[in-house]
Amino acid sequence: MTRIFDLPEENHDEEPLTVEEVIIRLNEILRETSGATAEQAFSVSCLMSIFIIVLIAVATLFISHWLTSVIVLVFGGLVGLGVSSFLANRSHTGNLKITFQREIEPRIQLVLEEYDLSPDEFVDLVHQVLPQESPLIERINQQPYGSES
Repeated sequence: MTRIFDLPEENHDEEPLTVEEVIIRLNEILRETSGATAEQAFSVSCLMSIFIIVLIAVATLFISHWLTSVIVLVFGGLVGLGVSSFLANRSHTGNLKITFQREIEPRIQLVLEEYDLSPDEFVDLVHQVLPQESPLIERINQQPYGSES
């Protein structure tokens, strides 16, 4: 039997993983990799936003109306946060897609072979085991397996 997860901490004398345990691990891989990248992107975007706000604050020193200055600063801050959120979301989605293609899809093929499952049966199991908002379900819904592939 081929090892789907060949991790150093895994004892090869133990019982093989159930298909449900494999599904949970695949989802954890997606969650860990996409979450870290999204956090980094959001942090960088927030720093850029702060830099933009400081530039706007310096520029508003030359505006004689304080109300105008405050409005410009608030607007600049909101735009910066919007850009930060957009970049973090794009980073999350892109990294989820790449991780799915490079790491998860080959493992899904191994699962189908090792557990003698059809793609439809695998998708049904994924939907039974994981909550609907999980990264694995998100990717499978965007790149369907089973009768549509």
